[in-house]
Amino acid sequence: MWLAAGTGALYILGNTYYISWLKTLGLSSSFLP
Repeated sequence: MWLAAGTGALYILGNTYYISWLKTLGLSSSFLP
């Protein structure tokens, strides 16, 4: 049960990081010619 909660938190954390990384990538690429 504790392991499942830890995995869930890790998944959410990774998802948030991935989305923010994609946003940053999209923003930086839109500034490029």
